[in-house]
Amino acid sequence: MNPGEFRRSQNWVGGTRPGNALYVPPPINELNGVLDAFEHFMHEEVSGLPPLIKAGLLHVQFETIHPFLGGNGRVGRLLITLYLCVRGVLHKPLLYLSLYLKTHRAEYYRLLQEVRERGEWEIWLAFFLEGVAETANQAFDAATRIVDLFRRDRDRIAEQGERVGSALRVHDFLQQNPLVTGNRLVQQTGLSAPTVNLALADLEALGIFESTKALPLTRDQLGLLIEAADSRWRDVEPAIFGTLLERALDPNERHALGAHYTPRAYVERLVIPTLVEPIRDNWRNAQAVITQQVNAGNQAAAIETAQAFHRQLCSTRVLDPACGSGNFLYVALEHMKRLEGEVLETLQALGETQQALEHTGFTVDPHQFLGMELNPHAAVIADLVLWIGYLQWHFRTRGDAQPPIPVIRNFHNIVEADALLKYDEIIPALNDSDGSPITEWDRVTFTISKITGRKIPDLTVRKTVLAYTEPERREWPACDFIVGNPPFIGKGEKLLKDLGDGYVKTLRRAYKGLVPDGSDFVMYWWKKAAALVVSGSVRQAGLISTNSISQKFNSRVVAEALSGDSPGHLAFAIPDHPWIDSKDGAAVRIAMTVVAPGVGEGIFG
Repeated sequence: MNPGEFRRSQNWVGGTRPGNALYVPPPINELNGVLDAFEHFMHEEVSGLPPLIKAGLLHVQFETIHPFLGGNGRVGRLLITLYLCVRGVLHKPLLYLSLYLKTHRAEYYRLLQEVRERGEWEIWLAFFLEGVAETANQAFDAATRIVDLFRRDRDRIAEQGERVGSALRVHDFLQQNPLVTGNRLVQQTGLSAPTVNLALADLEALGIFESTKALPLTRDQLGLLIEAADSRWRDVEPAIFGTLLERALDPNERHALGAHYTPRAYVERLVIPTLVEPIRDNWRNAQAVITQQVNAGNQAAAIETAQAFHRQLCSTRVLDPACGSGNFLYVALEHMKRLEGEVLETLQALGETQQALEHTGFTVDPHQFLGMELNPHAAVIADLVLWIGYLQWHFRTRGDAQPPIPVIRNFHNIVEADALLKYDEIIPALNDSDGSPITEWDRVTFTISKITGRKIPDLTVRKTVLAYTEPERREWPACDFIVGNPPFIGKGEKLLKDLGDGYVKTLRRAYKGLVPDGSDFVMYWWKKAAALVVSGSVRQAGLISTNSISQKFNSRVVAEALSGDSPGHLAFAIPDHPWIDSKDGAAVRIAMTVVAPGVGEGIFG
C-alpha cells in the first residue's frame, strides 16, 4: 500500500502489535465515521475558533485517526499549512512546521499522547503556537535574507561593464524560477541561446550560482560514494583528510606545494596563543562587566553585554593564507564554538530562552574561516572539513535537533588562489630576439660525466620557462586573525627547482625591497602577515616556519617588520620545535611565532 492511501487493515503506533502498542488508532469499521466527523469540523464556522487554534486541533485529530498505513505524519503536517492558506491566514504555503516538530520530536509525541489519554489540549496548543511563532519568524528572516541577496546580486551584476542587460534579465527570471533549462530561459527572456549562455557564464563567474555539471564517475566510484554517504560521519576526525591528501599527492607535486600537514597538537600550540587567548581575554572582560550589571540589578544591560560579545564572536574572521586541507581553520572553529557555548549558557542563566537565542540568527559557522590554497583538491577538502566540524559540534551539543536550512552553504570562504601573486595568465616566456620559447634545465634529470664519472645535470633535458602576465602582490581578504603553516620549500636552488625560474623571478620583482632574495619562501607569508598586524588591519598573526627564521636574511625580514613608526612585537615564540618525520622533506625543526601590534612582552616557549 502506498503512503497516503487509506488503510484497509489495523495499524498502531509503537510496539510490535496492537497488544503492546503505545497507541492504537480507530479500527477499520469506524474509519469512515471519524473521517466524516473530522471533515465536518474542518469546514464548520459556528464555533468561531481562530484559524491557528483550529489548525492545531485538526492536526491532533488527524494524527489520532491515522487513516493511512504510511505517510500520516507528512500529510498531517502539510494539512496545517494548507488549511491556513484556505482560511486566508497565509497567502503562500511558507509555514514549514516539520523542522520544528522534528527538532522537538520527543515532546511532540508526548503531548499528542497526553491529549489522547487525558485531554490536555491547552498544553498541546501552547506547544503548537510556540512552534508556529518560531517557524514564522524563521520564514520571515529567510525571506528577508533572500530579498537582500537578490539586491546584492543585482548590484554586483550592474557593476560589470559588458552584457549587464542580458545578465540582469536572466537573473530576474531565475529569482522566480530557480530550476530552469536553457531552452526555457531562451523562450521566457526573449534572448538568443548564445546570449543566455554568456549571461549564465557571467553569473557563475560572479559566484551567484554554482555549476551543476556532474562529475564523470564510474559505477564503482558511485558505489564507493554511496558507501561513504552511509557511514557515520558524526564520529570522523576531520583532521585525517590532510594526511590522506598528502599521501595521495605525487612526491614532486608535494614538494612544489610545500604540502606537509600539521598534527593536531602542533596546530593547537599555535592557534591558542594566536586567537583563542585574545578572544577569551575579551570574554573575561565582558564577564566582569556582566557581573557588575547583575549586582546592580540591571539584568537587561547584562543580557545586552553578553549579546554584544556573542555578535562580535560570530563576526570574527580567521584567515589561513595557505590552508591546505583546513586543519588550522577547523581547530579555530572548534575552539570558537566551545566559547560560543559558554556565552549561550551565560545568556540562558540571565533569563534568555533557547527560542530567543536561536531567533537571533547569529552563530559561529564556516563563513568566518577564510582560506587560500593553490591545490584545488585541498581547497575543496578544507571546505568539507569545516562543514563536518560545524555539523559535528551542532549534533554534539543539540542532540538530534536539525541545523538551519540550507544545512550546507557555499560561502566562497575557501578560494583556490596563489596567496602571494596575482596575475592574468601563465604563458611561455619568449626570447626577445626570435620569439622562441625560453627553456631551462628541468633541475631533475642528471647524467654521468664522461670526464669525472660523477653525476652532473643533463642540460639536454629542458623545460619551458613560464611568464606571469600583469603580476602584482596578492591582497588578502579582510580578517581579524591570521594563522597557518605556509609551504616549506626553502630558498635558492630548491626554490628554483620546485617553483621554476619564471615564478621565482616574478615573485622577487613583486616583493623587491620588502623580502630579500636570499630569504626562505615562508618569509613572504610572514612579511605580509606582520605588515597587516602592525598596520592595525589584523589583531594578531601566528605562522609556522622553519627554524631558520633566526638566520641572516630571514631575521632581517623579522626585524624590519617589527620596527618603524608602527612597531610590532612577538607575543609568542617557539624558536625550535620538532616536526613530524617524513621521508619526503618534512623532517625539519620548525619555529612558531605570533606577531602582535605595538611594543610589548612576549612568551618564549
